Amino acid sequence: MEAKSLAYFAAWNSKESRASGATVGAFFAPDGVLRDWDVMVQGADAVGKANAAIFAAVPDIQIEVLKVSVSEAARVATCEILVHVNNSAKEVLKVADVIEFDDSLLIKRLFAYKG
Repeated sequence: MEAKSLAYFAAWNSKESRASGATVGAFFAPDGVLRDWDVMVQGADAVGKANAAIFAAVPDIQIEVLKVSVSEAARVATCEILVHVNNSAKEVLKVADVIEFDDSLLIKRLFAYKG
């Protein structure tokens, strides 16, 4: 789960995700849920589109992973990240992503909490 979480963030940061978000969406189960402080969507396609909207609005945004903690029994990874918005204000958001995986290691739920 740690490797899958890190791969997800690498895909999120990649230029491949920017146009459609499909690369990010592919990490989610067909009925997977993404919820953060601005959006709640369900379904891999909807997740991809929601991320594509983020990339369009903030094209230079990048994630820096600080720590990934895994609970094998719960199939959950808790990820401490910094979101470098890379805007004129040089905004950096501290965020905790709680990622729940299904048996195939697809994301069932990703809840992002801004701190």
